[in-house]
Amino acid sequence: RPDIPASIEIHFAASNPRGERYLSTRNFMQHAERSQTPDGTVMLPGPVEHMLHMVVHNHFTHRNATFGVTPLKGLYEFAWQISRSSDDDVRAMRLRAARNPRLLAALELWFAAVTQWFGVRLPDDIEIPGDAVSRWVRLADRLRHCRLPSLTTALAEEVAMIRARSEGVSGVAQA
Repeated sequence: RPDIPASIEIHFAASNPRGERYLSTRNFMQHAERSQTPDGTVMLPGPVEHMLHMVVHNHFTHRNATFGVTPLKGLYEFAWQISRSSDDDVRAMRLRAARNPRLLAALELWFAAVTQWFGVRLPDDIEIPGDAVSRWVRLADRLRHCRLPSLTTALAEEVAMIRARSEGVSGVAQA
């Protein structure tokens, strides 16, 4: 397909158990779009689920949050997808993520990353919180210098962002 600038990954589930709680296979498939080709039919993710899956897949499934890092390849793909998405889809993705404080924290971190590193423009009514920006600055420094934080530091960063988005719920349990 001319609109997908990467290889196709075939999956039988949207994620592994770490990611499934943030974007379930059932939800993923409910919003999938059927695409008929000369060779058969495939189900492709809906635009909102596709963007969210990039965050879930990299941040949770691959445990980058656990290690306090963010993969450049994942950020690049996310930036490319957002830059080609409608403002309504980006807003819908943020609204969907807001149902879970940890998912929202991850998405806002990724928003900070793609706006600062790739110059991606978000809809005017989406603001990136200061804690997401400052966490991204620390992560970017780690990327530049090939450094990993301690697991305690990585957990503390994740918990602080979750707590800031939770209504009286500790971020520790969710992280």
